[in-house]
Order: sequence, then C-alpha cells, then structure tokens
Amino acid sequence: HFVVMSFYKIFGLPTGVGALLVRNDVEPLLERNYFGGGTVQMAIPGEADVQVLRKGLSDRFEDGTINFLSLLALDHGFDLIESLGGMRAIQLHTHCLVQYLYTRLCSLQHYNGRALVEVYGEHECNQMDRQGPILSMSFTRASGDGIGFVQVERLAALHNIQIRCGCFCNPGSCQRYLKLSNDDIRAQFAAGHICGDDKDMYQGKPTGAIRVSLGWMNTWEDIETFISFLDRYFVEKNSSSYLLGSRAGLSAEELDQFQYLQHILVYPIKSCAAFEPSDWPLSETGLLYDREWTIVNERGVALRQKTHPQLTNIRPTLDLSTSRMILSAPSMSTSVEIALGAPSAELLDEQDDVRVSICGTKDTGYVYPDSVNRWFSEYLGEPVRLVRKSSTLQRGSRCRALTRDESSSASIALGAHISFSNESQFLVVTRASVNDVAARVQSEHTAAGAASSPAELSSPAPPPPPSPAPASLLVSHHQFRPNLVVAGVEQPAFVEDRWASMQIGERVHLLSGGPCARCQMVCVNQVDGSHSPEAFLRLAQYRRDSKGRILFGVHMSLRDDLLTTSQDLNQQPLILHVGDRVRVTGVSGESGEA
Repeated sequence: HFVVMSFYKIFGLPTGVGALLVRNDVEPLLERNYFGGGTVQMAIPGEADVQVLRKGLSDRFEDGTINFLSLLALDHGFDLIESLGGMRAIQLHTHCLVQYLYTRLCSLQHYNGRALVEVYGEHECNQMDRQGPILSMSFTRASGDGIGFVQVERLAALHNIQIRCGCFCNPGSCQRYLKLSNDDIRAQFAAGHICGDDKDMYQGKPTGAIRVSLGWMNTWEDIETFISFLDRYFVEKNSSSYLLGSRAGLSAEELDQFQYLQHILVYPIKSCAAFEPSDWPLSETGLLYDREWTIVNERGVALRQKTHPQLTNIRPTLDLSTSRMILSAPSMSTSVEIALGAPSAELLDEQDDVRVSICGTKDTGYVYPDSVNRWFSEYLGEPVRLVRKSSTLQRGSRCRALTRDESSSASIALGAHISFSNESQFLVVTRASVNDVAARVQSEHTAAGAASSPAELSSPAPPPPPSPAPASLLVSHHQFRPNLVVAGVEQPAFVEDRWASMQIGERVHLLSGGPCARCQMVCVNQVDGSHSPEAFLRLAQYRRDSKGRILFGVHMSLRDDLLTTSQDLNQQPLILHVGDRVRVTGVSGESGEA
C-alpha cells in the first residue's frame, strides 16, 4: 500500500529528498489533524478543527515549499542509472565487489592465526537478493582485544578512504551483532557514551562497528586499496609488531649519559607559531606566557590548526625587556603589538569577559578590543577575537601523573595549573625520536621512488639515485609542537617513554604525566600550514599502544613539592637555558602504557 523511498540513498544526493508512493485506493485512509503552509483552503485561527485541507494528496501533505532546486538533480540521477544499464546491472557489479571484499577480509589473519575481521550480515550466503553491497565489521587484535573504530576511521581518512563508523542509526542491529545487552547500553550511556561520539570502546566491548558501502563507481582496485590499508596498519605480523615495545630497565649508562636542552619553544597564542628563545623564565603554568592567549570564533570556540591551518603563519616575537609581543603574518602589511603585562582597562573592551571553549571545557578570559581583533579577522577571513587567560582562571592538568617517587616512596603532585594548553605544562620530545621518525619517512619515500622507477632494460648505465624527499616530507621537531627538545650523545629513540622525572639545570625539576597521544594536528606542516600526513601515518605503524593511541613525546609538569610556598617566582625566577644539562632522575615501568 505504501512505499517510502530516499533519493539520497539511491543516488548519494541530494540530501534530504525522498518520496512516499501511495496506492490510490488507500488514499482516503490518510488523515492529519494539523496543517502546514500551503496545505489548506481555509483556516480560522483560535477555533479547534476549523480548517479545510486541499483536495489532492500531495497538496495536503507537502508542507511549505518543496525543495525544487534539489529535485532538479533527480533527472540527472535517473539518467545516470539508465546509462549504466539500470539497477540490475549496478546490483550485479556491486554484488561481485562486496563478495570479493568479503573473501579478502576473511583471509586477513594475525601471526597467531586469529582473524582480524568479524563480518556482520549474511554475506556467506552469496545471494544478492538477501545481502546488499554494504559490509559492516569490527576488528580484533591478535590478543583478542577489540580495536576501536575511531582510530580506523581517522587513519582511513588520511588515505582518502571513506568509511562510516558507529551504529549507523540502527540501534537494534548494532545491539544484536555486537552482542550488547540492555544493561550494556545503559552502562555505556551512564559512562558518557552517546550516539555519534568518539567513545568507541567500553569495558573491552565496542560501542559501534565499521561500515563499507560499495556503489557503481567502485572498482577492484578500491577493494585492494582497503585491504592493503588494513594489512599495513592492523594485521600483526609478529608478537611485537603492533604494540609499543617495552624497554628493559634503563642502564646506569643510559641514565648518566650526557643530555642537554636543545630547543625551547613557547607558543604564546594557542595553535599559532612558536617563539624560540635561547633562555626563558618559568611561571606556575609552565613556560612564561605559553598558551596565554587564544583566538576564538563568534561562538567562543578556540580555533585549531586542524580547521584553520593558516594559524601556523601567525608568528610571535616576544621581548621581555619592553614587555611586548609583536605578531606578523604573510600578506599582512602591518603587524600587531600586544602588551605582555597585566591587561589594563584602557586596552580591553568594555565587555572584557568571555567564555572560551577548549576541548569541551568552558574557561574565562579577557577579550581584546576591535582595534586588535580586526587584524586577526582580516588575516583569517572571518570574525574572530583574541582572548587572554583570565588572571583568576585555574585550569587543571588533564594528563594522568606518575605520583610516586621511587627513591623516597613519597607522593608527588604535578604542577596543577595550565593556561590554554590542552593537557599539561610541557611537552617534551628527544632529538633521537624526531630523527627516528624522519629517517623512516625518508626511507619509505626512497623505497616508493625505487618501486615506481622503470625497470632497467639493456642499458648498462646505472639507475639514477633516488631523489631527495620533497620539503613536505622533511620531518622536524616543529611538526610535533613540543615545548622542550632534549638531545644527547648516543641517545636511544623514544627513551623519553620511560622518564618518570627529570632535572634541567640545577633548579628545575619536572615530573612525567605520561605519554602524549597524538592527533591529526601532527599532519599540519608548521612551516606553511600545508597538509603533511607522512609523519603521522608512519607513527601509526609502530607507535600505537594497546588502546590504539599514537604516542609521541611525554607530558611534563613542575614538581609542586620542590616549589615551596615561600618561593616567589617573580623574585627568584626559574630560568631555562638552551644547553642546560638534563638529568633523568626517575624511570617508570612499561613504555607507552600510562
């Protein structure tokens, strides 16, 4: 009697356009007790049931103006289907593809024989009238633990592979195939999981699945690309190919080796470029003025490089002697000058208090006047405001601290306060770790170049040497946006994973807050804001922990127990100098497992 159809589901566009087909003999059964624009012949407001609906079925039920501009696309959609031989031809094509994909997925196994993929549905029956070209699945590690769909989706997007993750607005099938009880669903919701978020695992169980949809435009090559992607990132070739390797205890030689502070990087404005001094004072929130400012949109949300990569080109110069910060950017004929001292009433707008949204939290800050904001708005091409952290704001570190001093068995507190940074006061990386990633990216580039070179025929001339990596592939410490870079003689890569505490110079003592889980901001080239995912993708192959996090660098904060209440940082400042000796004063257990 009725058929509901979505043209969006048929063609992939236009969004939100569908149709209801109704048999003429059941039309009188359709009644409605309300009306919308254009569906009545007469209505009297204020009196119940005084309206006369139009006679035609579509006239009565199509409220308001239909989306006629989108409906124009339907002609092209029907023409396309006809040009491909009709729906039956498309069905045959996609059925072959999905069965091939199903077979290839079932062949993926870890080193111990455990299957990587669990496929949901009825693909094993090989009947296209029972199972369409949509394949839902979940992934499992060699250990039997589930792999969260978020990391799969984000890595796939970097390879231009579009998949959908979650429950696909089908809670019944999701609950059935994932074997989730009603109590499981309630527990997930109580723990904060809602439809559409990125909480992909709860107590070892997935909260959603991964879906691949195939259409007329897909090819065999697309299937092989997806299989190669899974094999590269998720199939474990041996017992240590997926998880971060645990280091044995650091030797005395490794602890005592000469290491020094190679770079200091201050980011005065969140997500903008770094300022690199040769020495710099500390404050109770870390490096003085680090993330003291942020740029927000009209809704008060702090801008990030992932959505505004041009922030990388807003470059600060700080002068402590004049207490000034000068900001410049390409294509801007002028610079803007900001006072470093406490905001004065003359400089701030009348409405000088604003709520700033950073990583889901709401914080307070002072907004600058239009005379300053116009410069940022002109460069970014949209209305924005510069906000400075409120003097009363006390944001706590979000990272988990190592809270025991092994030498004294005493509890240690991390520096509690941060500015507008996401998690901690300092991000520390080592030169050896940066070089390790850079070498792997260069090696992969060289290997790819060699593989794509034409085969040598009869010419005796040697093949040309591999070309150097383009500038976008050159990995530097800037790409990871650290605050401190530590270098040393024969320094092992990723030795910082095990640092529980460290001393810089004679007076600065830092405590680890655990490894830093990296996001796709690493894909933003800090020189020009271009998209450079090579380092992030390379890290994803060998720097993921058992939770699927891609780790690089460690969070550090000042040790509160060594900053006594009588110590005034203004009168007795703690100052870091490039070249300061760095000593590791404590080590943790497993690397990468915080």
